[in-house]
Amino acid sequence: MLAAGCSVSANDDSIPISENDVPLLYVESSAIQISFVEAVEGSNCAAIAEYIGYTEISGGIRYEFLKKEVLRGDIPEEIIYLVSPIGRTCVTDSGYIYENGRTDTYAVGDEYLLILQRLDAFYLEHPQCVLPTDIFIPAKDMANGTMYSEPISKSYDGDIMKLLRDTKLPEDTSPRFSKAEDMPAIVAETDLILEVRIDVLPVESDLKGDSYYCELIDILKGGKVNKMDGGHIILTLLKGTVKIGDRYIVLVNRVDEGSSIFTQSSMKSVFHVSDTKAIEEIKELIARG
Repeated sequence: MLAAGCSVSANDDSIPISENDVPLLYVESSAIQISFVEAVEGSNCAAIAEYIGYTEISGGIRYEFLKKEVLRGDIPEEIIYLVSPIGRTCVTDSGYIYENGRTDTYAVGDEYLLILQRLDAFYLEHPQCVLPTDIFIPAKDMANGTMYSEPISKSYDGDIMKLLRDTKLPEDTSPRFSKAEDMPAIVAETDLILEVRIDVLPVESDLKGDSYYCELIDILKGGKVNKMDGGHIILTLLKGTVKIGDRYIVLVNRVDEGSSIFTQSSMKSVFHVSDTKAIEEIKELIARG
């Protein structure tokens, strides 16, 4: 038997807003146990929001909330999209197991305190949020909020609202994306310029971008490029910009120093090797430094 994750609401009022005809993957993962204070410290936003339903997406479930009050960070959009894989997570420290992507977790029309990690990237149709861990807090009954199916008060018995206000926000880790349209600025603001061959599209997403396994052929700008165990790198590029098997010059940014995943750096960052005029301009700009 699985432990009942999130101390969910025992109701079946949640209804799908829409359903995409895509396979739903079941994901099993592990995580370390954190305290409530650590969950807040790792979040970049928090809000009181009303649950309005969910959508099945290729990556799992997208819960949708109507923003009521922002308590931490910046949430400019009116609808908050909270995404979750379908599956279960094992907390390695304690052996506690909780379920992800349940459709009966929230009750339509009820309000919740959402402590979130928000990501806004060029390949997302809307900014997306995730929970830092297994946490569930009804807005009208915060004292009975739970974490790992136990009362939050067991980990933190202070003023939750004050903690949200007073805790320093973490640094922004969203993938960088330049809004520049002229090539000198784009080249200057780009971490890496690579020649690659597009080998595989593992799973086509329902986002504005797809992630491809690519063979690295040459590095025109940038330092060492970390590869996956199989020798590939992963590039997240806007849909419709590449074809499997073709070679391209791509301008990309690192996700982080140790990652083998890279993201398109601007709207004008993918060039087929046959586009010799654009490529020569890029090489000249690199040479000038």
